[in-house]
Amino acid sequence: MNLRCTYCQTPFTVGRLEKLAAIQRMQAEDLHHFDVFCPRCRRASSISRQRLEISTPGWQDGLKTLEAEAAKIEKGRMEPVSAPVEEKLASVAVEKTRSRHTSKATVGAKAPVETKPAPKTVAKPAAKPAEKKPVAKAKPAATSSSKAKKPAAKKK
Repeated sequence: MNLRCTYCQTPFTVGRLEKLAAIQRMQAEDLHHFDVFCPRCRRASSISRQRLEISTPGWQDGLKTLEAEAAKIEKGRMEPVSAPVEEKLASVAVEKTRSRHTSKATVGAKAPVETKPAPKTVAKPAAKPAEKKPVAKAKPAATSSSKAKKPAAKKK
């Protein structure tokens, strides 16, 4: 089913299994719309139940097979693993670890890890506070009499 996001206008598709799961959920919860999330902006676009059913031909048969497969998987999870199978899995794991090592004596033993000594740090002597130096006062500017003379006022 080809859809277009109502927010970012990105086209995307919804697969048959996702449509069947949506129809199954809508039937179980008595919903009229289902939210499909856009792969780009992650916002939800709602699809009506009628549109999903029209775009999924044979959805009744699909739901039956989907439920049968789910029941089969659930049944497989509930059965405890038998002891011979556990022993077989353990022997396969041991064989794999043995094939990785050169000798059988090293199976399960960890190789010694070499550690480097920490670098020695030398403490620096503390810095002495700076001594205050006396500040020399600026001398007043010397004025010479020739430079300081003002021109004489004009007489009328």
